[in-house]
Amino acid sequence: MGWARRNTAVMVVGGVAIVVLVVGGLYWFQQRSERLDLAASELEQIHQVIFFESPQEAQQRVRGYLDQFGGTPYGTEARLLLAELHLDENQIDEAISVLEVVAPDFRSALGVQATFLLGVALEEGARWEDAAEVYRELHERAEFTFQRREAGEGLARTLLAQGDTASALESYESVLDGLDEDHPERARIELRIAELAAAVES
Repeated sequence: MGWARRNTAVMVVGGVAIVVLVVGGLYWFQQRSERLDLAASELEQIHQVIFFESPQEAQQRVRGYLDQFGGTPYGTEARLLLAELHLDENQIDEAISVLEVVAPDFRSALGVQATFLLGVALEEGARWEDAAEVYRELHERAEFTFQRREAGEGLARTLLAQGDTASALESYESVLDGLDEDHPERARIELRIAELAAAVES
């Protein structure tokens, strides 16, 4: 076989390999797109029916969804929903376990929402130190003023629960520093600061 024939054969084989890769890639993207569409549709249906079901049936339905679609971008939203269902039933440990798979996370709005709910669940479970750590990180890293305010107040509550009034006062003062002069929550925060300052001085 001459040089031209040998190289032609190599080029043909290489061209076939490229075609296979392209077709395989297109098939993968199509399958992924169809799976995401199905995940979105299934989650929308869940939202429509679970409030007509018993808490146990609703939890089971969402868990079934997570078994099938938990690895998709809709998995975090489903975990938020399942955690809220657990919290509604005062199943604190179960809610925490569900959320700890995806939180703390600050890369997306849903991740931040899951992190907030994790802080709430830890607080309701009287895991003060763990809740304080989540709220502290939220207060430092959250993007929006209202998120930092809510995190700062959560941090203050958990510090108070641990008997650390002075640190709780500092947390409220930090919240106040982040509010505009005409913010509707400013008067309430100032009153709370005055109450804690009096407690510290007494």
